[in-house]
Amino acid sequence: MSRSRRKRPFASMTVTGFDRGEKKDKQRANRTLRQKTKQVMAKGDEDRVAIDKKDVSNVYTFRKDGKQRFDPRRHPKMMRK
Repeated sequence: MSRSRRKRPFASMTVTGFDRGEKKDKQRANRTLRQKTKQVMAKGDEDRVAIDKKDVSNVYTFRKDGKQRFDPRRHPKMMRK
């Protein structure tokens, strides 16, 4: 894939480690959500069954902080995948 190029000039801003995406963070958040839902259902509290994902995770603690546009003429190497 030596000819593979990006179509749009956007790159992730802050990534810790070698992981480029947020897959692990999203998996962890969904696991926690499922665990909390099972605990609430086991208690028999039907009023609180609908737990929101925002109750168990915080997007500000995820590794990636979003994306940022860059100038492809100044940084042609960043257009490579």
